[in-house]
Amino acid sequence: MRFKIYMILTGIIFLFTNCNDVLDRPSLTTSEDDAYWTSEDRVRLYANAFYTNFFVGYGLKYETTYAPNANYTFNDDAVRLSTQTQFGRTVPTSKGSTSLDMMWQSEFTGPTWNFAWIRKANVMLDRVSARMKDILTEEQYNHWMGIGRFFRGMEYARLVNVFGDVPYYDTEVLNTDKDALYKDRTPRNEVMDAVYDDFDFAIGKANMLLDGTDLTIIGTGETVYHTRQAALKLREYGISARVLDMSSIKPCDEEAVLKAASETGRIITVEEHSQYGGLGAMVAQTVARVCPKKVINMALPDAPVITGTSKEVFDYYGLNAKGIADKAVKALKGTK
Repeated sequence: MRFKIYMILTGIIFLFTNCNDVLDRPSLTTSEDDAYWTSEDRVRLYANAFYTNFFVGYGLKYETTYAPNANYTFNDDAVRLSTQTQFGRTVPTSKGSTSLDMMWQSEFTGPTWNFAWIRKANVMLDRVSARMKDILTEEQYNHWMGIGRFFRGMEYARLVNVFGDVPYYDTEVLNTDKDALYKDRTPRNEVMDAVYDDFDFAIGKANMLLDGTDLTIIGTGETVYHTRQAALKLREYGISARVLDMSSIKPCDEEAVLKAASETGRIITVEEHSQYGGLGAMVAQTVARVCPKKVINMALPDAPVITGTSKEVFDYYGLNAKGIADKAVKALKGTK
């Protein structure tokens, strides 16, 4: 009898112990927030949903749903500009959806009263800034913060386009925070000021394609490819060149420019633009104002240029990899 009782008690203890072990195991089918934000690949996976929603047909098909204007196709495969005679045909009622799926709306071209994508962007920004500064490089951190702010700004621009004043949130709002959930609308001018700040942050960051210590080559537009090829060619000569992709000239990433000037000492800018009022001018005045260093501007002449393909024009004016590399070698030797 005692043996039976002992076995029963042992079984009960074993059962509850195993139940706790099972309950404490991480989920194999869902992502737990506390354990999710551990690598750049996780951030990239989280951000992927923005692209298929905001650029409908992203890599898949040809659609017009959820485009910003009527008769406007908005995707990565084809862009067809029609008459664009109107935005949304009517101001919609507040449908109150919290779904991430926008495909069900049909009364107008634009978002419904839905803040799911705002929340998604704010969650991403909060987690990256609070948990991943020691995991991501500075470049990766700025990139993903820019992605989050870009899509938050894009969604708020569309909400303002349809509704005018809307409540503005720049942090995650919990479902228990009733005051925040039901706060008054923010004036649309204030919302759009925040949108412009998000866009300035997103587009105003240079992307470092290669790091280097001897000099920095900054390209924009079509010249970026050639600047990188030039830097790879320079490595064959033992020259370490940093390459910056300056996607935006105004705003200009002054921090990246000044850091490059301080750490590498020399800067070459390359652009398919006049030497006046472009990338070279912006970089030169930024450097001259704070830490004067030599800046060489490779650009098209301030005169009628030849006609031809991009390759023919770049080859003619030395804006190709060989021309940039030769200019870099001369700059390091102190010759023109």
